[in-house]
Amino acid sequence: MTEVARRLKKEFLDLLEKDLEFRYAVAGFLGFSEILRRLDEHDKKFEEILAETRALREDQHKLWEGQNKLWENANKLWEEVKSLREDQHRLWEEVRGLREGQSRLWEEVKALREDQHKLWEEVRGLREVYVKLEGRVTGLERAVATLARTVGATLNDFVASFVEEMLRLSSVPEEKIKVSASARIVYGETVREVDLFNVDPLVVGQVTTYISSIDEAKSELDKLLEDVRFIERITGKKVFMAILAVENAPSDVVEFLEAECEKLGLKFIPGRLITKISAR
Repeated sequence: MTEVARRLKKEFLDLLEKDLEFRYAVAGFLGFSEILRRLDEHDKKFEEILAETRALREDQHKLWEGQNKLWENANKLWEEVKSLREDQHRLWEEVRGLREGQSRLWEEVKALREDQHKLWEEVRGLREVYVKLEGRVTGLERAVATLARTVGATLNDFVASFVEEMLRLSSVPEEKIKVSASARIVYGETVREVDLFNVDPLVVGQVTTYISSIDEAKSELDKLLEDVRFIERITGKKVFMAILAVENAPSDVVEFLEAECEKLGLKFIPGRLITKISAR
């Protein structure tokens, strides 16, 4: 092939590739023009389809992105709802706690009112007992005064009558009240003399006209406690009432005896009361 032929061939091929009109002319010459035209149309349609497909994919991608955002927003919304429900639950727990606390408070108020009512009942009862005691003491004073004037009663007699009235106020049956103003108790070879004694309930007491000092007061207390232990041992019973009556003593001795008797569970009858009774 000559150089001219090669050059013409190359130019011909270049025109076929680049010049559409020339390509159609050659195709028409060869009988392929209609086929090429349709192929070109198909190429255009295919490009359009590709463009549409590309656009659909982009739209689909945007749709998926939108849907993902919707799910994210929905999840956030559910989290908010869950948080609100938890807050509501805590709020109801607080309300329930407040109601329970209020209920307990009302129970406390009710209990306090009941206790207050009981306290007033106790005060009323104590007032009634005080009135009875005052009346009985007055009667006792008169009775003892009469006894003293008629038979010349001793200090022990005064105190024994007073102790009998104390037993009545303690709801002891009358038939069991018989306080001796002096008793001599013998057990084997042991003999003890007590100034006050009642069999049932068991009452033991010491009566003295004067105590000058605290040391002497301690001695009298020890003597009374020895009497109590002795009588409890021989009778096998607990003493119901142990009494120390003192007609006269200095004020410091009286204060000491009042405090010690209260601490030891003993009954102390001071001289001011004995003097009041005997003076009637």
